[in-house]
Amino acid sequence: MGLTPALFFRLAAVVAVVDGGAAREKRTLRFVTVGDWGVRRGDGRRPSMEAVASSVDRYASEADVGLVIALGDNFLDAGVANASDPQWDASWRRPWINETETSSLKGVPWYAVLGERDYARGAGGAAAQTAREWDASDDEWRLPSRPCYVIKRHLADHAEIAFVFLDTAMFAPAFHATTADLYNASDVAAAMVALDDALRSAGDTARWLIVAGHWPMRSVSDSGGSRALLALLRPLFLARGVDAYVAGHDRALEHVVDGPLHHVVNGNAAAGGGRLDDAYLLGAVDEGVDVALATTSLGFTGHVVSTDAMATTFYDETGEPLHAYEQAPRANGAA
Repeated sequence: MGLTPALFFRLAAVVAVVDGGAAREKRTLRFVTVGDWGVRRGDGRRPSMEAVASSVDRYASEADVGLVIALGDNFLDAGVANASDPQWDASWRRPWINETETSSLKGVPWYAVLGERDYARGAGGAAAQTAREWDASDDEWRLPSRPCYVIKRHLADHAEIAFVFLDTAMFAPAFHATTADLYNASDVAAAMVALDDALRSAGDTARWLIVAGHWPMRSVSDSGGSRALLALLRPLFLARGVDAYVAGHDRALEHVVDGPLHHVVNGNAAAGGGRLDDAYLLGAVDEGVDVALATTSLGFTGHVVSTDAMATTFYDETGEPLHAYEQAPRANGAA
């Protein structure tokens, strides 16, 4: 049973917008993206996750990281039950933040989206990750609202970087059986209204517009990406001047170039449990779309944004770079 339309429209009408001023007075903003990343001790994937977490910590120790984007399937394989579930410490704070004086990620905010695994306990389990920000004493977790929310950062020259975070299940619920019955066509329509408003508002002032969600639109991995998301979101992203869409879900690292829109797929911070067979990569791609990277390596991505360029580097679990590219801002020239 989905949300009632009345309740959902009230939810969609209030899109949280957070103006994070921490990047002000700096010429660049650095951020990290990780997807499909949280497993308990004793899980066979734990060593893979710990290797990636250690590499992210080293990356952050060498650069002033302003935020981490958690791309969904945050707690494998069944999400969390509530805002005080032991998984928060076992699968997130201890391995990733480390809670020691030397941890480079201590105090760095994690802005999250949800994946289908986070819905494994139903809508209530998903809501627990939103409640965490308000119900826990730690300072790092951020997931203020759904179906989307916006954060803004500013550089020394006042250039604005806007991040828009999506709960992709609210836009294409049928993509996965876990969420297929949770939201209906009216809910999707309301989510689209909220997203369009968020993009339009953010685009009025932003130099950069970056969107994050769990399910990819473009992928050459096993899922092939969500064709429903592609049909719904690609025209809107192109019209609103989105620079990049960062997603998880597929157990791979991918860079797919679709005209002016860059797709970063980063869903293998733990879930692969190691390097998958290359048969996992389907290789299929639409005409006119370029695949610059597709690998089943574990890893993460690091991003450095300045007023005139964003440099993105894909790293494996040891911290070795696999692929890098740079793009200029669209600056909403496609209005």
